[in-house]
Amino acid sequence: MNFLNPNMLYGLFALAIPIVVHLFNFRRHKLVYFSDTSLLQNLKQETARTNRLKHLLVLLLRLLAITALVLAFARPYFPDETLLQQPENEIVLLYIDNSVSMQMAGAEGALLDDARKAALEIIDFYGPEKRFALLSNNFSPRQERPMNRDEARQQLSFISADAPPVQASEILERAKSIASKFNQEKSSLFLLSDFQKSAFDDLKPTTDSSLMLYLLPFSATTKANVYIDTAWLESPVVQVDMPITLNVRLKNEADETLKGLALRLESENKTLAVANADIEAWSERLLQLSFVPENSGNFMAQLSISDYPIVFDDTYYINLKVASRIKVLELFEENPNESLSLLFREDTLFNLDQRNIFQFDIQSLSQYNLVVAPYSIALSDGLEAALLDYAESGGALLLQAPQQQKPATESLSRELQISISLLTDTASTRINSMMTAHPFFEDVFSKVPENADLPKVNRHYNLHSNASAAVLIQLLNGNSFLTFQEVGQGSIFHLAANMDEQWSGLTTSNLFAPLVIRMAFWGDTRNRLAYEIGLDRLVLLKFEQLNSDAVLTVKALDRAFTFIPGLENRGQQLLLDMADQLPQPGFYGIYSADSLVSLMAWNESRKESVMRFFTEDEVKTLFSEKGFGLVKTLNASRSTSFGSLSAELQKANTWWWFILAALLFLLAESVILRLWKSYSTKQKNT
Repeated sequence: MNFLNPNMLYGLFALAIPIVVHLFNFRRHKLVYFSDTSLLQNLKQETARTNRLKHLLVLLLRLLAITALVLAFARPYFPDETLLQQPENEIVLLYIDNSVSMQMAGAEGALLDDARKAALEIIDFYGPEKRFALLSNNFSPRQERPMNRDEARQQLSFISADAPPVQASEILERAKSIASKFNQEKSSLFLLSDFQKSAFDDLKPTTDSSLMLYLLPFSATTKANVYIDTAWLESPVVQVDMPITLNVRLKNEADETLKGLALRLESENKTLAVANADIEAWSERLLQLSFVPENSGNFMAQLSISDYPIVFDDTYYINLKVASRIKVLELFEENPNESLSLLFREDTLFNLDQRNIFQFDIQSLSQYNLVVAPYSIALSDGLEAALLDYAESGGALLLQAPQQQKPATESLSRELQISISLLTDTASTRINSMMTAHPFFEDVFSKVPENADLPKVNRHYNLHSNASAAVLIQLLNGNSFLTFQEVGQGSIFHLAANMDEQWSGLTTSNLFAPLVIRMAFWGDTRNRLAYEIGLDRLVLLKFEQLNSDAVLTVKALDRAFTFIPGLENRGQQLLLDMADQLPQPGFYGIYSADSLVSLMAWNESRKESVMRFFTEDEVKTLFSEKGFGLVKTLNASRSTSFGSLSAELQKANTWWWFILAALLFLLAESVILRLWKSYSTKQKNT
């Protein structure tokens, strides 16, 4: 048997007190004179013998009571065989969950403060020769190394609850990697977390017993939360002085209905829109906010609600790019299209370039919002690949039938999973219907009359797209005239005819201008509205006229923060590796030297906002069912008083038996004294 508080054994010196009291009788004796004491001699001897026995019993019981109390405070335990079998050079791994959900209120402050206190107690539990390695959601190399107790305590103070969420499988793999790096065949891993269900939904079954898990769940005092889940535009077309509708989804993770929640949209300290809503318990609500951008460029705004005490998800940052110039490119085989020239020539908002497919630099594709190209076999392999890459990077590509009847390119057909007839259909027909419910036609037409004079079509190709493509315009004979297909981050439009007047009357009708202008604005959605920290680790962007060997830096707009992301060129787009370096949500700029290239809005991951957690029993069952062999669940609420974590680690929960024994000894003393007094009185009366 060992003791958690061996210094308390010095209390056994208190045993000397009752011994001294019993050995030396400090009571004063009164001398009484009798004429003859011979009759009292036998009674005196009998009383002295009886009193001596009584005093010895009382002394023994008092000594036992004091001993039991001292042992209880010394915290006796029988060493855990599992801990005794651990090698002396073992590195103890401690995972501290420092995601934003650990900011919630716990027993003695934030949950992270409770976890840090428990980690300090675990560190102090081991001897000074033990080494420790700390894991957190930041995966900091400074903490993932062998440290002594003092170093581990110091590094614990640097952990703050602002890291992105990390899946449990990633934590376990990281722990195994650290153990393997330092030649640890078996290691103890303490998991200190609130065990949010969203972080453990990917836990895979295993037969690996190299990790001995100690699970330490922490529970918040309140788990009700209302948050802004996401936001998106009703229509991707964004233009100065044009009303924009922003959809915002709110969620209520609580048992009570929330009434009168105010949602605000603000930009540059100005309130642009306000909406109020009632949200039922454990449900969501979709709200719409309308505003009008007054200037071109980056429109930075933030959505906000008020929901105390969980506030990390009450703000949602968005960045909207309002175009100042829309660039359109037409690639032609023989002659440029006069209709496009007439449409864009006098409009200062648009810039039209018309280039021959054989005399065009494909590296400049990324600077255009809309590219019009022939769906022809005359396209080179390099240009076909560049066009597909342009569309996948977020551009809008309009593929039209070539001016002269030529077979369609097979590689594009194969990539886009569409088929086009080799011969044109020369039977005269006309446009019959339009899918006005599609987002592409949002705000394009106020109303389409039933007897509208729609353009005639003299000849066209039979166009058959895959199931994911939408038929925007259909002919009277049932064939597709214009289809829409999402590819990567961009879109491809397929026109079954050429825009030449000999093919159809499209270019001379009132339908032509809104269709092409809508396509041009559709391709202006270059940047996403917002990104999520921890989830969007790789960001795809495309830049105009950017030097291939340029060094890009990411800078926060509202604080002193700068870092250089990893870069990888992928055709018309650039891949940025953010590597979880962003410290807080907000607005960040991408700079080339001192020139601003692009802006991004970043938000905390909403996975942390879902208030669903495993209980102590559930988390133990979860790991046991997944095949983890040695699983111990420690109760975080017992980190004070007589139920410390050290006691649970060593099964030192027998102290209360000694408290009970001390009470029994004191009770026995009281009973003996009372019975003895009663016996003495009875003897005296007889």
